[in-house]
Amino acid sequence: GNLNRTGVLLLNQVRSETSSKLERALFELPEIIDLIVVSLKAGNGIYRSFATVIPRSDGALARELSKTLKTVEFGAAFGSEIKEVSKALPHPQVAEFVNKVSLALERGTPLAQMLSEQGESVRAEIKSRLLKQAGRNETRMLIPLVFLILPITVLFSIYPSLELLNFGFI
Repeated sequence: GNLNRTGVLLLNQVRSETSSKLERALFELPEIIDLIVVSLKAGNGIYRSFATVIPRSDGALARELSKTLKTVEFGAAFGSEIKEVSKALPHPQVAEFVNKVSLALERGTPLAQMLSEQGESVRAEIKSRLLKQAGRNETRMLIPLVFLILPITVLFSIYPSLELLNFGFI
C-alpha cells in the first residue's frame, strides 16, 4: 500500500530528473559540438579536441564526457569509452554524436563536417521544442483570460443595466 505508493513517487521523480538531464544535455550539445569542430579544424586530433574542450565545458553532457576522458587517462580505449556516454544519456542526438565520433575513430573518416551538420540538426530540434513549449504556454495564458477577466468584464457591463431595471420596477 504505502510502500508501493512511495516506490511509484520515487520512480516518477527519477524519470523527471532523467528527462530534465537529457533536456539539459540536448541544449549543451550544439555548443560542445561547435567547440570540438573548431578544435578539429585547427588541426587537433579527435582525442586532443575532446581533451581541450570538455574540461572547459560545464553541464550534464560535459560531465559524462569528462568521465570518459578520465577513464581514457587511466588506460581505457577512447573508442569504446565514448560509447558509454550514449548509455548514460540515452537521447537520439547524443547517440548520433557518439556514433559519429566512434566511426571517425574506427575508420578515420573526417569528423568536422559531420559534426557541424549535426550541430545544425540539434539546433533545429531545440528550436522546434521551444516553439512547441511556447504554444503550450500561450494556451495556458488563455485560461485566466477566459475564466476570470472575461466574466468580470461581462458582469461590469451587465450590472448597471440590471440596477436600472430594478429601479424602474420599484
